[in-house]
Amino acid sequence: MLAGLLSAAVFTHGLLIDNSWMTADGGSPAFRNLEGLIYHAADDRVHAGERFESAARDGWPFAQENLADLALERGDALEALYRLREAEAAKTLEMNTATSNMAAYLRHTLAEYANSRSVMLAALGWNEDALAAARASRLLEASIPESHYNFGMLQLQQAAGLARGAVRDRMLEEARSAFEQARTLDPAFREAVV
Repeated sequence: MLAGLLSAAVFTHGLLIDNSWMTADGGSPAFRNLEGLIYHAADDRVHAGERFESAARDGWPFAQENLADLALERGDALEALYRLREAEAAKTLEMNTATSNMAAYLRHTLAEYANSRSVMLAALGWNEDALAAARASRLLEASIPESHYNFGMLQLQQAAGLARGAVRDRMLEEARSAFEQARTLDPAFREAVV
């Protein structure tokens, strides 16, 4: 009986239940972003990009994230970086009015963005900026193993170009410590073996 009632509600969607959030101007930005994810899962990058772009124009930061992913798939790290910075800016604005629970979520999201940004900046060869982004990620949220790992890798890369001495030794120690933190947070993180 209950299944029949639920089926009737599903099949009469829009007749008995308001669905304007799904249909007005292509649906809400959240709905258009979800639609883009479905297209992306079906390997239709063109329609996925159109839906993400539409949602991004309406200020949906998750659509910017998805556009960044599409740009990375195309090998366009600069476009990906731009899109991620747009998402970051929107989430940073949300922090101003966030409740404490929401602020914790936003801080974690911003840390993930900073970590992703560090990878994109490194791919562009902007190592100082990449290191600063990795450091920011660790400061925002210390529980992300990949942030520690990426910071350690960037420290190793920079240390490799230095002559032996105190600065190089400090960077190598910071890298070792970062790998240890990553491994502590995720014991299965084999790449972070010190």
